[in-house]
Amino acid sequence: WLLTHVHVFAVKRNSADLEALKEALRRIKLGGGLVVFPEGRRQEKDQVSADALPGVGFLAAKSGVAVIPVFIKGTQRALPPGAKFIAPEKISIIFGEAIHIEKNMPYRDIAQLVMQRIRSIAG
Repeated sequence: WLLTHVHVFAVKRNSADLEALKEALRRIKLGGGLVVFPEGRRQEKDQVSADALPGVGFLAAKSGVAVIPVFIKGTQRALPPGAKFIAPEKISIIFGEAIHIEKNMPYRDIAQLVMQRIRSIAG
């Protein structure tokens, strides 16, 4: 119920979900914001994985909008895998400076740049 009311849409994992990419670009074109988890999943600890999926690079390149890197800390305690309810835990959200993507930059390079910036604000 909650996810529907905050305009979340499903993405098929472990595949190139073209319908989800089209929906994301459509929403950006209409002026909406988009939250993307470049790693494709939540991490179990307050850490940043080394790899990002290239879809985030594709979206950044095709949309032409700036990417705001964000690090979210504390979610593993508030909603650990398998939990049915959110626990009252402190969650910190750290925003980095906007990344403006250069034209013709490869999608994987964009994705890795986003992850590099997230690592830099994670401390």
